[in-house]
Amino acid sequence: MKTREEVLEIGEKYYINGCYRGYRGSDEGEFDIKEELLELFKSKNVKYSIDFEYGFDSPGYACDFLSIAWIREDGELETTNYLLETM
Repeated sequence: MKTREEVLEIGEKYYINGCYRGYRGSDEGEFDIKEELLELFKSKNVKYSIDFEYGFDSPGYACDFLSIAWIREDGELETTNYLLETM
């Protein structure tokens, strides 16, 4: 499986109730999207950068930003971004 497909697959696990979240729970425990992405890139020995920025916070709603960049198998730069929402 190509790295982009794996990154998107991880992201989809965090798409809950119509928005992306930074954390998720399951029967196996609690998980963090950034940590899962770090594990993926390290296991594939891929050069990467992951930046997390706090967005805004208001009563009952918050949003942060996760930007991901990596070098594809063909040597080209690939990027994707997630808007992480908390309600």
